[in-house]
Amino acid sequence: MIMYCPNCHRLFEEDVCPECGALGRRPREDDYCLLSRREVIWAGMLADVLRQEGIECILESEEGAAMRTLIGSGLGYTLVYVPYADLDRARALEEALFSADAVVTDDAESGDEYPDEDGDPREET
Repeated sequence: MIMYCPNCHRLFEEDVCPECGALGRRPREDDYCLLSRREVIWAGMLADVLRQEGIECILESEEGAAMRTLIGSGLGYTLVYVPYADLDRARALEEALFSADAVVTDDAESGDEYPDEDGDPREET
């Protein structure tokens, strides 16, 4: 059975949260659950996609305000939370977003900047 930690906002299968040790409970539709931990720029991109698809999300910096001041606001990691009711759809969007990004990165790293006649640099001629 899936359990929810009201402190960490994580889902897990045990009775007690493996992160903080709090007693878990069954998730409610409006519970915000941790979707992802991403670098700031990627978390912002993910949040934009989620919002365009009608999924509310909350972004929370892992670092405190003092640390952001020291290292810069564009560095570090951001936690992305979505309502439990939208979690499966949000996961699918996240997977599609970042798997597409991986394909572009793979092509760019291969050095094949000029596509063949069909426009797909991954196809061999």
